[in-house]
Amino acid sequence: MPNEVWRLNELAKKYEGYNWEDIATELNTGRTAVQCLRCYKTSSHLLSKNQWTLEEDMKLKKAVTMYGQNWGMVASYIGTRTSQQCTGRYHGGVLGFST
Repeated sequence: MPNEVWRLNELAKKYEGYNWEDIATELNTGRTAVQCLRCYKTSSHLLSKNQWTLEEDMKLKKAVTMYGQNWGMVASYIGTRTSQQCTGRYHGGVLGFST
């Protein structure tokens, strides 16, 4: 299962968090698109609950430049944070973003 979650996260990055039917097909485990999306969103053991690192802050800046405030895409790009964590970091003004 851990290897499957890792592959799922890699495919989510490849498809930029979209095309869950294609992700499920390529994962090839018999899981549906909905099951893959649900697993992806709840694989919290891959997510950080610690302080933000400099690398994560840099990724956040780049992701917001690329995706705007599409927090699902931003979180998928960072890979270690939820969309709620990204939103909070962005709107918290820590990085000098204006809201």
